[in-house]
Amino acid sequence: MSWVILLTKVLSTKEINGKTYVISVNSDKNPVKITFSNLNKFKAVKVLTENRNIDISNGKLTDKYEAFGVHIYELIELN
Repeated sequence: MSWVILLTKVLSTKEINGKTYVISVNSDKNPVKITFSNLNKFKAVKVLTENRNIDISNGKLTDKYEAFGVHIYELIELN
């Protein structure tokens, strides 16, 4: 997997019981909008602790981060 990241760091990518999780953080004092790419084998992500899902379109996921915000994603594979 490769990532396109602007002002955001992926702290960890881990596979547990066949599911892939990504922990990422905005390390900047300003809010940012970032795009992860090359996610072609996934259809969506569940944003854990935030009760929301984001669709992956054309292998890309775009999300907003508040200043120093953290997102924990569970990636949902295509069937």
